[in-house]
Amino acid sequence: MKSPNIATAAGAGQDTGVWARHVEAACLVLFPLLFLVFAGTALHPDPSGETAADQVRAVAASAGAWQVIHLVLVGASLLGMGAVLSLRSLVPTERSRLSVAASISAALGVAAAGLVAGIVLMEAALVAPLAKACAASRSCLSPGNQPFLSEFTNASWNDVAHLSYAAGTLIFALATLAVLGWMAKTVRPWEALVMVVGIVGIYATNTALHGDAKYGLSFVLVASASIAYRMERSSRHG
Repeated sequence: MKSPNIATAAGAGQDTGVWARHVEAACLVLFPLLFLVFAGTALHPDPSGETAADQVRAVAASAGAWQVIHLVLVGASLLGMGAVLSLRSLVPTERSRLSVAASISAALGVAAAGLVAGIVLMEAALVAPLAKACAASRSCLSPGNQPFLSEFTNASWNDVAHLSYAAGTLIFALATLAVLGWMAKTVRPWEALVMVVGIVGIYATNTALHGDAKYGLSFVLVASASIAYRMERSSRHG
């Protein structure tokens, strides 16, 4: 059985160039890998604590690491744009219905990845300094300030609904594009299946690409790495 011709699909309508293929392949691998390592392991500071004040102290104590990790995740989110566009390039433009569906999915995915990057950048630039300033103030951590502390911790890391929606849209776009690539015969059936299974797993954890989302991200990484490998191989063979 002949494997899908990525070289033909990725170059449909235009010559993307060898370096563009390298960048696309790198984005496919680095996006899930960086989130898996920096958001799904102990490298990510844990804002744990029985009370909101305890959580603020925990974030303040690791403010430097919090900022560095979230800046890395900003870069990973931007790589998510490249991952979306990489999968989009695998749906040939001459297949009109698939192409329209792929373009819509890609537009949603790119917009969502940009929103994720912006939210995570806010967490790096604002959340850690505010937690540090609050932890240094007795009045801020006083029991009488509990309503503010609860609101701050919920909006910053306990219940970041806008991040969940943005991340959910991004991974939905990736799953959709993988399925469309399979329909266009440029993504192998097992790659599309593994991608979808991984993304369903991410949804099941409901952690916005953090924490236990690492299990689903592992599946996404396997599928993405296989697609990226074939893209790289096709660029070497013209």
